[in-house]
Amino acid sequence: MWHSYLREFFDQEPRDHWFLGGRRFKGWRTASRPGAFNPFVGLMLAKGGGLLPLLVLRLLETQPRYGNEIMKEIQEQTQGQWVSNPGVIYPMLGFMEKRGLLKSEWEEETRRTRRFYCITTRGSEELARLKDVMKPQLSKALEILQNLLDELYAVET
Repeated sequence: MWHSYLREFFDQEPRDHWFLGGRRFKGWRTASRPGAFNPFVGLMLAKGGGLLPLLVLRLLETQPRYGNEIMKEIQEQTQGQWVSNPGVIYPMLGFMEKRGLLKSEWEEETRRTRRFYCITTRGSEELARLKDVMKPQLSKALEILQNLLDELYAVET
């Protein structure tokens, strides 16, 4: 959807346009399903975007999950506008586990089947801290984005 939408407006392939050609839009340009990825949602959830670890901790707070289940849940919560990459999720889960925020167990001890992750007490404390830190920042970001939207699309009188 996004590719064809932007192609129509830019009159060229979006990946060739100067605005969308930068590093920040790489995930969108290389998405396995062109059009299924919203570049603006992706910027917020990308590895460097900061919200992905917060969202993963929140998902694991509700119940233990395995990696593919986490990716599917994120896709559902973003209404399909962002599809996670195993190359981002699994290293992040390992990073968080090494820091004591998560613990994991194989579904079957004798075979490597699905590895379930659950949040630790330390992870719950970190989630609460991150939520406290991020809420005013996210609220401010929404306010700024609303102001930009209003300014960009103001009806001129």
